[in-house]
Amino acid sequence: MSSVDSVAYYMHELNRDSGMYEEILTVLGICYLGKLTVSLTWSAIQGFRAHVLSRILPSPSIADTYGRWAVITGCTSGIGRAYTVELARRGMNVVLISQNIDKLSDLAKEVEMDYSVETKIIQVDFSEGRSIYQKIATELDVLDVGVLVNNVGVLHGTPLYFTELSENDVWDMINVNVGAMTMMTRVVLPSMLRRQRGIIVNLSSISSIKPVPLMGVYAATKAYIDHLSQALSEECRGTGVKVQSLIPGYINTSMIKSYLPHLTQNPYLVPNAEMFSRHAISTIGIVDRSTGYWLHGFFAYFMQLSPSWVHLRISHWLNRNVRYNIINNERSKVSQISKHR
Repeated sequence: MSSVDSVAYYMHELNRDSGMYEEILTVLGICYLGKLTVSLTWSAIQGFRAHVLSRILPSPSIADTYGRWAVITGCTSGIGRAYTVELARRGMNVVLISQNIDKLSDLAKEVEMDYSVETKIIQVDFSEGRSIYQKIATELDVLDVGVLVNNVGVLHGTPLYFTELSENDVWDMINVNVGAMTMMTRVVLPSMLRRQRGIIVNLSSISSIKPVPLMGVYAATKAYIDHLSQALSEECRGTGVKVQSLIPGYINTSMIKSYLPHLTQNPYLVPNAEMFSRHAISTIGIVDRSTGYWLHGFFAYFMQLSPSWVHLRISHWLNRNVRYNIINNERSKVSQISKHR
């Protein structure tokens, strides 16, 4: 074979291989586009059901559907308090579980006076762990618990590297964020299954979708809540009992104000607890997993699409800057106090 023929032969083989690779890449691209289209369509349908139809179509009474009593943990402030007031407004009796007896008593008096419902107070500190749950189980045993809102949670105020967390910080997040949701569910779920009705609402977070540097333990506890909620939802399918995982973005609460105060200035991107709770409660019985607030659904969708390494780098950079600003502000306050002495 002459050199000219050899070149022609190799060029022919190269073109053939190139054509084959192009076909493979085309097929892969079509498959990915198809997956993306199906995912986007399904998310749009779920979002429409959760945030549009649920607020347009008449819905049955939560109390009549699931039971007369709602149990709310971490109920004296933020989302927990807003859920308590909204459920009482809808005619549900409420069990208030939190640590501060004065705040519990004030909230009980408020909802009894405003909405003519019954209340029950259980004072416990969820950071104590295993020892508190027998008391809670005994108090709830005689009630027709139809709704459990596992809201109680803790977040350290400043983004911190793992080695900067105190041992108490770590145990608080494990005992409160993980332990409370798991054990409270274990307390009420058997009776719900016997009655074949009830719903458990677990407050996770949008941070559960991807790992978050400088908030690693917190985000991991929220991922635990989301994963267990989805598993329980499937286990309870067909029993009359529902389990809902809520993965909201930032909500304007005291926890977030201490962490990212500038974000709370936009009420549409960062709704207050009352606005969020009204939206989220409308999704009860409609979807098993939701951000609870329609605009946060877009954030969650694009977070799921983004490559993990991109999210890790960006969230690390953002939290590092937030940490730097908080530490500098604290130093500045200390310096100002010293000058005035």
